Amino acid sequence: MQVRLPLYSAAFVELTFWHRRRRIKCDQGRPACQRCISSARTCDILPITSHSVAKSPGISDCRILTEPNSVLSTFNTQQQWDMFSVFLFINEQAGTLPVNILSSLTPQIAQQDVAVREICCAIGAAANAFTHPDSDPSADEAQYKLSLVHYNRALRCIREANSSTSALLTVAVVSILFVTYDMIRGDMVTAFAHFDHGHRITEAYFDERCKETGLPFSQLPLSTLESALFDIVQRLTTHPWALELGFDGCAVNHKLHNWAQDRKHTYLVKEMPASFKDLAETLRWWDVTQYFLVHRAQTFVSDKSSRSSPVSSPDIDSQNANKETWDEPFWALDQWHNSFAPLLQSAKQKKDEDPYTYLHAYTLETLYLETLTSLHLYHRRDSNVLPDVKPIYLDMMRTTREMQQRCNKPSEAAVLDNAIIRPLMFVLYKCRDADVRQSIKEILEGVDQSSRMAMPLLTMMERKQETRVSSKLRNIERSLGWYFTACGCSSGAIHIR
Repeated sequence: MQVRLPLYSAAFVELTFWHRRRRIKCDQGRPACQRCISSARTCDILPITSHSVAKSPGISDCRILTEPNSVLSTFNTQQQWDMFSVFLFINEQAGTLPVNILSSLTPQIAQQDVAVREICCAIGAAANAFTHPDSDPSADEAQYKLSLVHYNRALRCIREANSSTSALLTVAVVSILFVTYDMIRGDMVTAFAHFDHGHRITEAYFDERCKETGLPFSQLPLSTLESALFDIVQRLTTHPWALELGFDGCAVNHKLHNWAQDRKHTYLVKEMPASFKDLAETLRWWDVTQYFLVHRAQTFVSDKSSRSSPVSSPDIDSQNANKETWDEPFWALDQWHNSFAPLLQSAKQKKDEDPYTYLHAYTLETLYLETLTSLHLYHRRDSNVLPDVKPIYLDMMRTTREMQQRCNKPSEAAVLDNAIIRPLMFVLYKCRDADVRQSIKEILEGVDQSSRMAMPLLTMMERKQETRVSSKLRNIERSLGWYFTACGCSSGAIHIR
C-alpha cells in the first residue's frame, strides 16, 4: 500500500491522531501503563517515569504516518510534502500586512490540482536553494535540482491540459505561480514572459466567460478564485514591481512594467461604497483607485505631449483641463480614505486586543499617505504642508515590539517571520528616517535565533553602500519585494510618473 501524507495541517493531524490513540484503555500496569507507552502518550493515571515516552514541547511531528488514515493526502513522498510545507511557510498570510487572496487560496487549489501542487513544491525547493541564509552550496544545488524536477512536472501538466474554460483558469493561476518561482531564482526575463502569458490567458478566460454568459465583463458574476485572479493580475499591471528594497538606506528607483490593461474593472471609482465592510474590500478598492490614477496620469502625459508640440501653444483652456485632470485623482483618494476611516478608527481603538488588524490597517494608511504625498509633489508643488507618516511608522514599531516580546519562542518561528518581521521589512522598505531604522534594529537584535529572517535583515541594514551584496541576500531582498508587490504594498502607481 502506498503511504500518503496528511492533507491538513500538522496540528490538525496531530489532534486527530491523538483522539484516536486515547481510545486505548489504560491497563494501569507497573511501573507505567504499557499500553500508554506503546501508543506514545503519557499514562493519565500513573505518574510519569523515566520509561514514559513524552512528546517534545512545541514541536509537531509532520512526518508521513506509518498507517493508512482518513486524513492522508495525495503527496507521494516525504520529500514532496517537505517542499510543500516550505511553500506553506513562505506563503502564509499572517494578517499584519494586506492579504493576497490568490496566495491564501493556493494551498486549497493544490489539494485538487496536480499542476498547482507541483509548482508549489518547486517554489518551496527554490526557496530553500536561493533564500535559506544558513545552507551550504551543495545543499543549495540539491534543492535547486529538486525544484527543477517539480517545475518540469508542472510544465508537463500545463502542456497536457485541455482547452476548456476551467483549464484556462488553472493555467492562469499556475502562470502567476511560475512568476513567483522565477523571482526567487532571479530569472527576470522568464518571469516577465510567464506573467505576460498569464496576463493573456486571464484575458482569454474572462472573454470566454463573457461569451458563455452573454454578459459584459462589468456585470459578470465572479467566484472567489476568479475575483482573486483578476485582482492580482490588475495589481501587477498597475503597481511597480519592487525588485530592490534599499534596506541599507540607499534610495531605490522603481520602474513600472506598464501592462495596464484596457479592460474596465468590475468596480468603478464612482461606485465606491460610503464605507468598507472589511480590510479585504478596502484593499480591492485601493487597487481600483490606483488603477484610476494610472489612467489619469497617462491622460495627463499624452495631453502634455500634444500641448508641447510646435503647432500648439498653452492657453487658458489647457490649463483648466490640466487642473481638472489632477483634481480627479485627489478626489478619488479622498473618497477612498473617507470610506476607509471607520475601519481605521476601529483598528486603532482595538490595537491592544488585536494588534494584527491594527498593523494591517495602518499599513494601508501609510500607503495612502505615500500616494497623497506623491500626488502633491508631482502636481501641487506649491503645497506648504505634506502628510507626516513618521509617527505612524514609530507607533507600528512599538506595536511590533510588544508582539515580539510575547512571541519570542523557538516554537513560534512562523509567527516571528511572517507576522512580525514582515511588517518591520515593510517599514524599512518605505522609510529612511534614522529614528525609525534604529527602532527596527533594536527589535531585530532582540528576536529569538529561531527567526530565519532577522539576521539577514540586520546584515543588509548594516551593510556599507560600497560593499558588494551576496547573491543570497539579493535573492532574499528580491523575494520580499515580490511578496510586497503581490500583496499591494509596493510604491503607489503615481510614484514614478
